[in-house]
Amino acid sequence: MNENEIVSAVKDLLLAFGGATVVAVVLIGWLGSLSQKRILQKEQNSLLQKLESYRHELGLAKASYDQYLDLILGYYSHYYDHYRLCQRACTADAHRHPNGTITSTQDDFDAGLDDFLDGWASQEGRVRILLPAALLELHERSITAFNEVKRAVEGFSKDNESRQKKHEAFQNLDVVKTELEAELRRFLRTEQLLK
Repeated sequence: MNENEIVSAVKDLLLAFGGATVVAVVLIGWLGSLSQKRILQKEQNSLLQKLESYRHELGLAKASYDQYLDLILGYYSHYYDHYRLCQRACTADAHRHPNGTITSTQDDFDAGLDDFLDGWASQEGRVRILLPAALLELHERSITAFNEVKRAVEGFSKDNESRQKKHEAFQNLDVVKTELEAELRRFLRTEQLLK
């Protein structure tokens, strides 16, 4: 074999292997692209399923929040009405109506007590089930504080000692109310939602 034949044989050999290499590289690239597309489709499908799951959970959380908000607003509105009735009964012996008549705050308290107890009883079951433990504990303390005010108002005899008992009972109720309001704001995340 002469030198030209050797160079030609080497060229043919390189071309033969080069062509196969190019075909192999193209085939590997195509298979890699196909695999990559399938992996991306699976990942995209998985992400879409997770997104739909989160969307569903968010919808449930919003519905739950709305339910809690309705419950708590109704509960607190009723609570606050009775708190104000207790405040009037504990801070004054009587009050003058706009028409000029004077009413004993003790009589007003007695008259409003049945309405409060009826409304309170109608909410009690939902409140006990839906309120978290910290709020339920404050609810129990509120019942105790309301009962202390009731006993102080019922035992009022227009002397300084019974006035002091009413004052102390209301102060205790006021402390519980303040704690309840703070816990309700924390639970409802009012501060974060209104920023």
